[in-house]
Amino acid sequence: MKDIVTGNNKGFTLIEMLVALLLVTIVLTVVSGTSFSTRRNLDEALNDVERAVRFSVDEAALKNSMLRVRFKFDEDPQTWSVEFGPSGNFVLPPVSKSVSQSKSEEEAEKKTQDQLNKKFSRVREFQDGDREFPLGIRVIGLATNLTQAMLLDGDNSLYIYPTGEKDSAIIIIASDDELAALKISPFTMDIEREYFSVETSDSTDITEAQIELAERIFQEWQKN
Repeated sequence: MKDIVTGNNKGFTLIEMLVALLLVTIVLTVVSGTSFSTRRNLDEALNDVERAVRFSVDEAALKNSMLRVRFKFDEDPQTWSVEFGPSGNFVLPPVSKSVSQSKSEEEAEKKTQDQLNKKFSRVREFQDGDREFPLGIRVIGLATNLTQAMLLDGDNSLYIYPTGEKDSAIIIIASDDELAALKISPFTMDIEREYFSVETSDSTDITEAQIELAERIFQEWQKN
């Protein structure tokens, strides 16, 4: 096979050019495929949480009971579930979670949370266990009108009431590349979704960058 030449210099053979193009195609496919897969997993998690909230609104009215979408941040992998609790006349205990708590306050909060958890049970669709988030996806934080801060760890819930009302809430879910915020209206079925790119520097790891961005998103949400 003749070589392709330019001027007096010997060029690449046709086979060499085809091999180079094949390698470039493979690299681009891997890169774009990874990015697509990450966004797909993130959207899957967001869709699941949205469906859980909408399902809970209907189920709370049917059961005339309080429901909650419960997130276990500290498990690996993280999990979530839908649970039903007491009838409509049940009043939630005051929420004391804040940015800074003393050890005694943390212990009192844990005791209150344990007592509250005993009043809730998984709905039938979750009897086989909690749901795991897709690979590479995690909840960074959750905040509602009942909290004073973005909750970044522990066991946290979004509550739905028999009247159809639910907590005004923001849930931050992340992949390594981006964050997505679900902003949940208390009185309507509107759930706003917004994406944010995660930027890191040499002195900041991905988790720190995610938390920092989540806090900024939360602060903006509080103003509205």
